Amino acid sequence: MPGIEHRLIHLFAIAPLALWAQVPLPIPDTLSGSSINLTVQEGTWEFHAGEMVNTYGYNGDLLGPTLLLEQGGTVTLNVTNALPDLTTTHWHGLVCERGERRRPPFADLSEHHMEPILHGVGPGQHFLVPSPWPWAH
Repeated sequence: MPGIEHRLIHLFAIAPLALWAQVPLPIPDTLSGSSINLTVQEGTWEFHAGEMVNTYGYNGDLLGPTLLLEQGGTVTLNVTNALPDLTTTHWHGLVCERGERRRPPFADLSEHHMEPILHGVGPGQHFLVPSPWPWAH
């Protein structure tokens, strides 16, 4: 029966294999323009070889695209909810132009920034882009 040292040598010899068994995350696509379409959808992803899990993503199984927006410009974001339940998208760093009220970036934008999006196409939201670093989740 091998001793503990022998077992540790085997463990340390095979441990790096676990790193190679992991599936790398995809590099998100980029989207730009004055009107951008996003679909929130179900998917699957294999984070570890042989282990498929259910996921949610924007325009794909996992994560979402990188949006290239022009600072000082405007953008309309059209979100389609392809999930079986309602969802929301929380925008950070964009100023909602809905109605006459405007709120500064990094505030909670407006009463519309997290409206539930029912299954199907949600309303397009118009935003000012004051910051070069907006993000969403």
